[in-house]
Amino acid sequence: MRWYVRIVFGLNTVYQVVIGLIALLAPLTMLGLYGATDADKQVVLLLAAMRGFGFYILFGAVVSALVALDPDRHPVLLALMATLAVLTIVGWTLTLVFGEMKVAQVGIDLVVQALLLVGALGYYSQAKRAAAKP
Repeated sequence: MRWYVRIVFGLNTVYQVVIGLIALLAPLTMLGLYGATDADKQVVLLLAAMRGFGFYILFGAVVSALVALDPDRHPVLLALMATLAVLTIVGWTLTLVFGEMKVAQVGIDLVVQALLLVGALGYYSQAKRAAAKP
């Protein structure tokens, strides 16, 4: 399970760096990825929100990288990532239920979050024991 966590969190780091940089540096592109209309792309608040979103995604990439490097070092990061994965899954599920987006727009992220959740929950107790050893 340790290798699973390292691989999934390592791939997630790359995914989040790419998506975070797009959101931060190219908010119009990010809005396009999520299906924004031309009118939506003219809303300054949405552009600013995408840039802010990019900072949060990049923060998640840093946490994910720390887990990938050594899942045993800080078990609390696994718990944090599990919490973020659950919140993200709930958020995307709500957008799907209310018809605000389609599965094609958020499906990849839903799969990524599910893989992270499996790794974080599956390895947390083992990481906690490893961190407690002197």
